[in-house]
Amino acid sequence: MKKSRLKFFVYLVLLVILILVFGAVLMGTGDSDEGHIKYSKTVRVIDGAVAEPESFTAFSVDTAGNYILKFSLLPEGVSKEDVGSVGTDDLGFITTILVTDSKGAVRYSSVQTAVYLDTKIYLEEGDYNAGFIVYTDRDEFFEYASENFLSRKEAETIANDTLFDSFPENSEQVMEYEFAYEPDAVISGNNAMIIGLVLVLSLVLVLVCREALIMHGGDVRDKYDERQIFEQGKGFKLGFFTLLIEIGIMICFDSMGLVPSFAFYGGALFIGIIVYAVYCIWHESYFAVNRTGKDKFIMFAVIFLMNLIICIINYLSGTIIQNGVPTIRILNVYCVVAFLIIFAAIFIKRYFNRKSESSEDEEE
Repeated sequence: MKKSRLKFFVYLVLLVILILVFGAVLMGTGDSDEGHIKYSKTVRVIDGAVAEPESFTAFSVDTAGNYILKFSLLPEGVSKEDVGSVGTDDLGFITTILVTDSKGAVRYSSVQTAVYLDTKIYLEEGDYNAGFIVYTDRDEFFEYASENFLSRKEAETIANDTLFDSFPENSEQVMEYEFAYEPDAVISGNNAMIIGLVLVLSLVLVLVCREALIMHGGDVRDKYDERQIFEQGKGFKLGFFTLLIEIGIMICFDSMGLVPSFAFYGGALFIGIIVYAVYCIWHESYFAVNRTGKDKFIMFAVIFLMNLIICIINYLSGTIIQNGVPTIRILNVYCVVAFLIIFAAIFIKRYFNRKSESSEDEEE
């Protein structure tokens, strides 16, 4: 089997694998994902008295940012679609949903009866408690609400409009309570992953098309003269030894505990690539003699823009650096910086070439 035919089938297999991975990611980002259930329990109201009138669960926030909190407190037989039609007079109690910090200060509150809500709030790093308090007595509700999260006028209005004695006697009400939370970054992280997969998918598709053209006699191969090949070898050697020195330094730092993240090794890899690219560009051996360089420049621009978009999404979602340590998502930042340096090298080299050409013209 010819090399070009073998490469074609290799690229084709990669394309199929990436399509399957892309499909799996899309399926994993659907609306069916309700987040991790942190806490759940059954609440019973017997003859108007709540067996456990309040219940809180602790959760921690490791990185400051926006978090989605999910609460559900539904009476037996009430679905989430029916929540809006269930009033206090139907149940005879008021449910207060609360999120408090480690000092007991209320960070979020919601006064309802049956509860099914998702709310997004900003939380700093620290420990929190989330839960509910069920009130079947007007004075208890008024006292707590007016002192913690409502004005006295608001608390009094709600208390006066509620028939706390409407709960049927000699009966039992069962409610199911659930609480969950997740970083708002989960959604943004999925978006960045999808963009990255689209980028890789597009590149592999381009390679498949390129190999197909070669198999059918198309002249799409880059051609370099002997001088360019010689300079490329020197550039590769320089980049390779740069990478070896960097890895050696990283290993020494790592052994002393001075490298907080594996992402620094990725940075070393990008520096080696930059050294090779800049050397070849400066010695006019990066672009083929049978090409204008526009096609490769456009490809670089597309890759740069895609990574830039991913960087912006990751920055807004706070996933580039967590707890002061770079995550794997910093590789997109490295890629953006690398292409900026390569673009700068291209433009500077072209500037000096034009300046040199103009000087020669003036001498003639």
